Amino acid sequence: MLKKYLPYGIIAILLAILVFRKQETVTITVPEKKGQFEVVEPEPVVKYDTIYKEGTTKIVAVPNPVNEQLLQEYQSLKDSVSRLEKYKEAITERTYKETFMDSTQQIVVESNVIGTLKSQKVDYTIFPQQIEVKTKRPKYSLYTGLDVQLTPSIQTTPKLTLKTPKMLYNAGYNLNEKAVVVGASIKLF
Repeated sequence: MLKKYLPYGIIAILLAILVFRKQETVTITVPEKKGQFEVVEPEPVVKYDTIYKEGTTKIVAVPNPVNEQLLQEYQSLKDSVSRLEKYKEAITERTYKETFMDSTQQIVVESNVIGTLKSQKVDYTIFPQQIEVKTKRPKYSLYTGLDVQLTPSIQTTPKLTLKTPKMLYNAGYNLNEKAVVVGASIKLF
């Protein structure tokens, strides 16, 4: 009779394990990370345009309107003192520092300029974050195992163990004595 209902009992236990799950919220802490990189003497990017004329292709550098305006202002100055001041303004060493920050990171960009960009350094800090992850863990777990008893004769008992939130339940079958073995365990600490 036991053999007849045993598969149905196992299927019922497995279905209960799959259906009854409890949802847990796990908080993961991502630590703070800092870093930096620096570019010294960066290469300027020259913009080009392509002109197609009578079947030939010609690539022409696109003029920068800011540079053209500075050149016109310089050429419009009549005396050498004004031109010298304009030249000094163009070659003056400048340091620019800009900070960008939001809730997850801070980025500091520092640029050194002497007429052209000489170096650029970027420092970044990614702030520590708490991430909550919702997981579904089964309330019940099913284990299988084998007990071996060494007496004058070896006795083996295959068994199933059902783990619930509060207890462990065991059911097995002693192959030598042809007896059903059941048990329960409780967590002490």
